[in-house]
Amino acid sequence: MGAAAPDSVNRASRFRGEDDFYKTPPDAVWPLLSAADIPATFWEPACGDGAIAKVAEAAGHDVIASNLIDYGFGDAPVDFLATTELRAPCILTNPPFSLADEFLEHAWALGASDVFMLLRTKFVEGARRYDRIHRRIPMRSIYQFVERVKFYSASAPIEDQPGWNTEAFAWFHWQRGYAGKPELNWIRKTAQIEMFEHPTPPPSHGVSGAPDRPAMLAGAGIGSPQGVVTRAGNRGKSGQGTVSAKAVPESETTEAAD
Repeated sequence: MGAAAPDSVNRASRFRGEDDFYKTPPDAVWPLLSAADIPATFWEPACGDGAIAKVAEAAGHDVIASNLIDYGFGDAPVDFLATTELRAPCILTNPPFSLADEFLEHAWALGASDVFMLLRTKFVEGARRYDRIHRRIPMRSIYQFVERVKFYSASAPIEDQPGWNTEAFAWFHWQRGYAGKPELNWIRKTAQIEMFEHPTPPPSHGVSGAPDRPAMLAGAGIGSPQGVVTRAGNRGKSGQGTVSAKAVPESETTEAAD
């Protein structure tokens, strides 16, 4: 589902999305698919109009999509927080901001092996959240965007609105059974997915027979992303936390927020 905009100048404007529906932009999805080991099949339980699912499907993934409100994509209406059966071992989603804790807890209670969620970076902080979430559910990795991700309301054409990027965002990954410290990775929203440059993505991604670059772009309904992917480095060994990311030269971070 699209993100609910935090308090900002755009929240009170005429561009505020109906039901606080803000689409996940493609440039927030491609970098994760390139940098992380995403299973070939995953469940997107807050799919909205398919913003994440369409990009992932174009990259060769099978996506089980559902949403509370029917936006013409996936299985709807489905209240994820009321579901009792796990539709896929991996859950990947951009949940409603106000329900991020509940979405993670419910995914874990259902028995998910991996959970990927696009959240504000400040999700890592807070004593109550630490006791409620971080002490109990093992975080594997954080994929921090170098630049700010800009969201747009789904209720108006993108070219007619300024969008908002007042908060820093990252993808968070929780993995059942992981015993190490969380890994920190940096990714760029302007990155091309690495598989664009190769007929088949790395085996570790669990996707085989991915379509070629033009087909992937056409399938997602977007133009070619610009730039080159900044791919995460080696994963830490079990029990060893590590900053596993390639550093981005300062000269290349002109779009990053202060």
